Amino acid sequence: MTAAGWDETLASALAGTARQPPAGTADPERALLDAAAEHALRRLAGWPARPGLPPPEGDACPPEELPAASPAAALRLAGMLAGDHAELLPEWLALAAGQRVVPPRLLPAVLAHAATRPPLRQAIIDVIGRRGRWLAARVPGWDFAALGDLDAAFATGTRPARLSALRELRRRDPAAALRRLAERWPDESGEDRAALVDCLQVGLGAHDEDFLEAAARDSRKEVRQAALTFLARLPASRLVERMRARVEPMVVYRRGLLGGRLEVAPPERCGQELVDDGIEPRPPQGIGERAWWLSQALGMVRPGRWPVEAAAAAVDTDWAAALLGGWAAAAARFRDARWAEALIVLWTRTWERKRGQLGFSPESILLGLEPADRDAVLVRVIGRSPVEGARLALYADHRWGRDLTRALVEALRGLAPQQAHVATLAAMHLGLRGDPALVAEAERLTDIPSLDHAAADAAEMLHRRSLMAKELST
Repeated sequence: MTAAGWDETLASALAGTARQPPAGTADPERALLDAAAEHALRRLAGWPARPGLPPPEGDACPPEELPAASPAAALRLAGMLAGDHAELLPEWLALAAGQRVVPPRLLPAVLAHAATRPPLRQAIIDVIGRRGRWLAARVPGWDFAALGDLDAAFATGTRPARLSALRELRRRDPAAALRRLAERWPDESGEDRAALVDCLQVGLGAHDEDFLEAAARDSRKEVRQAALTFLARLPASRLVERMRARVEPMVVYRRGLLGGRLEVAPPERCGQELVDDGIEPRPPQGIGERAWWLSQALGMVRPGRWPVEAAAAAVDTDWAAALLGGWAAAAARFRDARWAEALIVLWTRTWERKRGQLGFSPESILLGLEPADRDAVLVRVIGRSPVEGARLALYADHRWGRDLTRALVEALRGLAPQQAHVATLAAMHLGLRGDPALVAEAERLTDIPSLDHAAADAAEMLHRRSLMAKELST
């Protein structure tokens, strides 16, 4: 039965077979019951009713390894797919991954949702189970989720399917997956190379170095940048050693009785050896060449090579923006929490009208950290500067831990009335990101006149998220 046939059958059921019998049948009552039974069977199988889509053929779906989500969790999922608090869908998927799978009747809707929302695809693949992958392999447009024959999906699938297959191959055997990628690399388009190279962050290791060094000389900028980032994350890569040997003599920190100072000697020229290692020779407008080269080079070296006190000392040099911008890029690239905190604290202590001279934004550093480190840095920043800490928390788009949630609640209690805009935004994010276990703390914020409505909404959202977690655990 096609989707149009079901619509006709539904109309017939609502109007009555005497008034609107199904077309082309001498026994309308029986036809109606047969159509309803077929639709029910399709829902149980998770097979979409689409015009022109034939019944599935071939091997039967293998049994699931994980239990399906509870009826309550499935009902909430259906609501989110229909637009009811859809902003919580990523959290539902994250909570379900490895624990529950989507019930069969919702698989078509979930896969159709993923087809138009690439950022959610991997999270959805993690919860569709064996039946979802079996179904996806048989419906055009859903092949990104069909991970049965990974080699075939990587060789002949659409771009989303190839990316999903390569990531899964990397999880299983990184070196073997790299060999498959290398074999096809010369024939890939620039856009495909840019997408495929990003998959190498899964299972990244020393076996990737030769391939990444070649990719770092690619004609496409996105490929070069990704390859250089991954090479820089390999602690013993040749690139790391070359850049460290170049940069350490350029920036020397000297301790003294009155504090530390920096001796800075940026590159005099940008030779081919620097260009080959990823240094862009032409600076953006308004930035000097030597400062530009120095900043890029610093961004490829672990900032832990220098003490964090060097950040404050950099402000007193003629190269402040180049030094701090380079260290900020390195702190994000290498996920260095100590340097991230030092730079962000320096930013909060700098007069607002002078922050543009520092050469970096704290948001980019923060987002480069792992979620646990991001939480810890924000807790300490909030302790020193509640207003700035609350502002920065708005950029932390992960699920906050209990310490950060509690620190933000305390910060909101102390914000002045003229900071109501920041407080309101922070309260909104508290509901979406905060720890649901602290719903009672959020409810107490409703005593603050400027926060009563935002705090009530936050408490309601935390309660909703708490219920969602309970539904997925039962």
